[in-house]
Amino acid sequence: MAKIKIITDGITNSSVTNNKLNTSSITINGNTVTLGGSVVISDTKPTVANVTQTIVSATSTTINITGTNFISIPTVEFVNGSTGAIIIANTVSFTNTTTLSVNVTLAIGNYYVRIENPDGNAGRSTNNIITASTAPTFSTNAGSLGTIAGNFSGAVATVAASSDSAITFSETTNVLTNSSQANCSLNSNTGAITTTDFGGSSTSATAYNFTLRATDQEAQTVDRAFSLTSSFGYSVQYLVIAGAGGGGGDNGGGGGAGGMRFNSAKDFALTSGTVTITVGTGGLGGTNSTGGSGNPLGNNGLNSVFSSITALGGGAGASSSNNGNVGGSGGGGGQGGNGANGTSGQGNNGSNGGSSGSGTGGAGGGAGGQGSGKNGGNGLANSITGSSITYAGGGGGGEDQGSSGNAGSGGSGGGGNGGNSGNGQNGTDNLGSGGGGGGQSGTFVGGTGGSGVVILRMLTSNYSGTTTGSPNVSTSGNDTIVKWTSSGSYTI
Repeated sequence: MAKIKIITDGITNSSVTNNKLNTSSITINGNTVTLGGSVVISDTKPTVANVTQTIVSATSTTINITGTNFISIPTVEFVNGSTGAIIIANTVSFTNTTTLSVNVTLAIGNYYVRIENPDGNAGRSTNNIITASTAPTFSTNAGSLGTIAGNFSGAVATVAASSDSAITFSETTNVLTNSSQANCSLNSNTGAITTTDFGGSSTSATAYNFTLRATDQEAQTVDRAFSLTSSFGYSVQYLVIAGAGGGGGDNGGGGGAGGMRFNSAKDFALTSGTVTITVGTGGLGGTNSTGGSGNPLGNNGLNSVFSSITALGGGAGASSSNNGNVGGSGGGGGQGGNGANGTSGQGNNGSNGGSSGSGTGGAGGGAGGQGSGKNGGNGLANSITGSSITYAGGGGGGEDQGSSGNAGSGGSGGGGNGGNSGNGQNGTDNLGSGGGGGGQSGTFVGGTGGSGVVILRMLTSNYSGTTTGSPNVSTSGNDTIVKWTSSGSYTI
């Protein structure tokens, strides 16, 4: 077919109508345009939604970026709003055209987000929508915040945390601030925990486990688990007697009784837990210098301890020409020596020895009185066991067998007699009584001090039955009496 050439100059406006053509539209950049019409040709750019988020600074973090017109897989940049520094995302995962999963590590600061599609079209958030901030951290160690007496009122504990902005505290559990449980208040600004009645209506020891949260101004949080334990103790009566001092050798002084401490009613408070019981042993007696070896001085007894109550060991008796030792009760001086002081509230002084050449040692003090001449100080009666028993007598002084007199007698309550032509007598164990002083001639030695004792008396309804040290347990009326003759413990 021959070609027809149309000269446009010869065509007047609208002289070629659409129905004269094979088609009435054309396509421009994928857009269909009707001839005679018009179209606006524009690029499709991504947009970033202004959704604010806070992440931990200097930590690889994955977040979702939302918007529109995302094309797999775009470049994601974070622009610091203060410095203009650009940080490129570590990884980008394309979820769909409106969501990207982005992993990034940012320094502290506020950031715009810029998305650039593979076709070069890009968009940026209108605002700084990403904040990188230091997360809060607790400085208070996790775990127990202590044991608090049941029904206690006052300050219980304080927890502490820090961040790069102000911190507030809250509880994520419902234990600490629950009036039916720990019954405490938490100061949201200071972390102080207080109560007006710890444990509320509870009357038994309870462990309260709870979780606290610290939140900073960027809404970052950290949680930590803590606990508080209530204790519901009771009061007891006690008798604590220390080991007594040993008597001195060689015209020796009698040993002082072990210190004696007691209360007269069940008014010493114990709280939940284990109390260590220490029973002091008696001090060894001194040897005789004429015998050729050893120490003529006696030895002090050892302390007995119950909770905060300590009874001091009795002071040792001295050998000839020496002074006694101080202790719960003081030891007697040897011939020509001075007696020692006892401890106020626990015992009494020992007496002086006879003048040089008299052949007589002084006596140990007892819980009930001072040593008197060569006779030991008397002990003191106590009825904690339900029967009156005299404890802690002082040891009697030794005597030269060539003297016309007799050796000193031990004080009431088990004090050992002094030796005349022999050894000093041992003090009575578990009464804390002093050993008698030894005689002069031969190899006579001072008596060993008696060991101490610890006795507790409590309502039988309170007695836990949890002990060590094999104490003797008895009852008297509504009470249980527990007697330790060797060291052990008691647990509420």
